[in-house]
Amino acid sequence: MSADTMPNALVIDGKRDRLLVTDSTGGCIWQAPLRGSEAYVWSADPALAPGAFFGANGLKIHDGAVWASNSDHGTIVRIPVTKGGGSGRAEVRARGLEGIDDFHFTGRGTEILAAINQASKLVRVGADGAHEALLDAEDGMQDHGRRRSRKSGLCDQRR
Repeated sequence: MSADTMPNALVIDGKRDRLLVTDSTGGCIWQAPLRGSEAYVWSADPALAPGAFFGANGLKIHDGAVWASNSDHGTIVRIPVTKGGGSGRAEVRARGLEGIDDFHFTGRGTEILAAINQASKLVRVGADGAHEALLDAEDGMQDHGRRRSRKSGLCDQRR
């Protein structure tokens, strides 16, 4: 990886004995062998590119594809894995999620739970890309039974 990369999320692809890493400022996904060696770009699809700041961010392997969030564009991108382990053509599966950070599959097909940092929301994203807020500031996402320290801004266990 070059010195100007910003590694963010990573996943281990045990099936192919490799590590995949998002590069948020470079807008790509790198791969490297688990046993060590030189890393190289696995996908530099334009759907991973940043707008003003952060492109590719969260990263998961699910159902024969690599999935990545793009914070600036507010998208979730699905990249099929080819038989040889390469990257297929990326497709945007959800839009309108500006500020998306990490995400997780719920176990119901391709349904996703995603953290939208700047808006302090947790959203559910359906297989069709439609999304709805499950938790937001009105539900206590900024407090939620814990208080933030006025000095540090960090969560405090006191109630």
